[in-house]
Amino acid sequence: MTNPAQRRIHPRNPFHCFAHYRLLDSGSSSSDLLCVTRDFSHDGLYFMALEDHLRENMQLLLKFPYLNGAGTTDRECLVEVVRTHDLYPGRFGVGVRLLGFRDPTEMPSGLIIPNTEIVEAPSYIPIDLYA
Repeated sequence: MTNPAQRRIHPRNPFHCFAHYRLLDSGSSSSDLLCVTRDFSHDGLYFMALEDHLRENMQLLLKFPYLNGAGTTDRECLVEVVRTHDLYPGRFGVGVRLLGFRDPTEMPSGLIIPNTEIVEAPSYIPIDLYA
């Protein structure tokens, strides 16, 4: 059987930082969960989490509040879980596919005053980590 590392088209690059994630469907009122990133590739990211509730095909919002740089603390990245596995007791590895960044300038209507109109899903900017 072929080694998965040899089948990889884009190499993995180390990327170690704290990040926060939450389920896409949970809304902004839910608390973010802490994770630690380990590496990234052209269109994916791997992180370690303490929670084991993440499953394949779940969509998450991931943000990096501890990175220095203009606009990095409030930008959210839309990701989809492609694999999960147990690392050791109390730690879980999560591989995600990067779908796009949420436009931080777009504010949903009804944020302060409740709105009964149907609100469209926020738009996302496609990403390329090598750009």
